[in-house]
Amino acid sequence: MLSSSEEAARLLNKWMSEHTPVVVGVSIKGELSFRFKGLVTQSYPIVRIVDGDTNFVVDLRAAVRFEYSEAREARSEFREILEDEYACLFFIRMPSADVFFGECK
Repeated sequence: MLSSSEEAARLLNKWMSEHTPVVVGVSIKGELSFRFKGLVTQSYPIVRIVDGDTNFVVDLRAAVRFEYSEAREARSEFREILEDEYACLFFIRMPSADVFFGECK
């Protein structure tokens, strides 16, 4: 389901305030380049995910598309895998990469 930057901000703020573990992944040219699990410590538009000494920062002001999906709504070939690990997924298309956030169960 297409989403907006305002909805992204609400979801990221929720994860930050509730200390919800999330997985963030970055895909460049269709290849998964980076995957990281941590907590949101800074929200929209500059998002920071931290786990101990490691952190990931992404500026979402350049995002061109937001898409939200419940794991149970995923395509059938991915649904079982996603439902076991994630409550929901949030995809963000950037000019040079795609970023996804998965709310861990």
